[in-house]
Amino acid sequence: MRTINCILIALMLCFVACNRAEKGSFYDDQGNVYNGEFKDGQFHGEGTYIFAMGDKYVGEFKDGYMHGQGSFSFASGEKYVGEFKDGYMHGHGIRYYSDGTSIEGLWENDELVEQR
Repeated sequence: MRTINCILIALMLCFVACNRAEKGSFYDDQGNVYNGEFKDGQFHGEGTYIFAMGDKYVGEFKDGYMHGQGSFSFASGEKYVGEFKDGYMHGHGIRYYSDGTSIEGLWENDELVEQR
């Protein structure tokens, strides 16, 4: 019985260790860089993705996509702060433009659908 309990405890510890988010960095041959958490080899959890063209995303990832709360800074000087889903601005957010104006509203798949 003691052997079975030890095996069960070892399996539970392995399950917890194998399924937790790991932190690290990713660099691709295009010059894009990711620093943050990974799960099952994908961006998952908190992280920062810097695009080679100058854009930058800081926020939550899920299954390799920007997903949850985040901030996307465009190389042009514009910025979006709000919710993301499956890699798109999706949900409540504010888009700040380089001329100082901003639009707050509901976004779906990168498109403003309702201004507030």
